[in-house]
Amino acid sequence: METAREVPSLIKKQLQLRGDESLWKLERLRLGNGEPLTHEEIYLQKRFVPDLTKENAATSLFKMIEKNISIAYASQELEAVILEGKVSELLKSKPGEPTFLAHTTSYSADGYPVLHDESYYRSDKYSFHNILYRHH
Repeated sequence: METAREVPSLIKKQLQLRGDESLWKLERLRLGNGEPLTHEEIYLQKRFVPDLTKENAATSLFKMIEKNISIAYASQELEAVILEGKVSELLKSKPGEPTFLAHTTSYSADGYPVLHDESYYRSDKYSFHNILYRHH
């Protein structure tokens, strides 16, 4: 966990950042029965969790956020990618293995983006079920 120093333009766009708004950048490895399942890179607006620490970031991040603002929905794009480098090592997968990469932005009830998450999900451990709605 650290203050994001260089924020990719995609993240700035997704979070609708203006000026010098501060972000937390969190990197988390999610485990199931001691086995790595998901690698997350999260960008979170500091004003929603100014008192975030490594200890409380390891618990439910949404509970921490929702002390200040409710999260109502998320927009997620899922793509198939090939694992390489550091993420492959962290997930204990062979380089070249297929995986899911989810790009997710979570929003408050009034439609304001609160956080953006880039997560790699091991394709041998996950399946996804989606309900799709048409926007009119």
